Amino acid sequence: MTAKDLMGKIPACLTGTDKIVDAARLMKERGIGSIAIVASLDRLEIIGIITDRDIVNAVADGICGDSQISAIMSGVAPFAIVECDDIITIINMFISSQVRCLPVVDENRCVVGVISIYDICDYFIR
Repeated sequence: MTAKDLMGKIPACLTGTDKIVDAARLMKERGIGSIAIVASLDRLEIIGIITDRDIVNAVADGICGDSQISAIMSGVAPFAIVECDDIITIINMFISSQVRCLPVVDENRCVVGVISIYDICDYFIR
């Protein structure tokens, strides 16, 4: 079982120049806890991720919601699954990153899907 087999539709994406408040609104609208940050909404090359936890920490630190996402986003290195990653690699990524949802990227680092911790649970239940 690989990430390609488990992943869902393309996740919510924003750019690093979008505002923190835009990320918070999108999370609220879609009921999600993380957003892939891409270089361009046309190509979807991932450059980072922003989580609800990042936003809470920013607010607690006095960072304005009108600030750019790039000011608080996490780099992509620990937060992207490649389409061909196996389920053990994916589980280890969830454990080490401590997030509930991870973007899946192709060989060009473009976002192609998303896997949630619930997708993993569903796989083992079935």
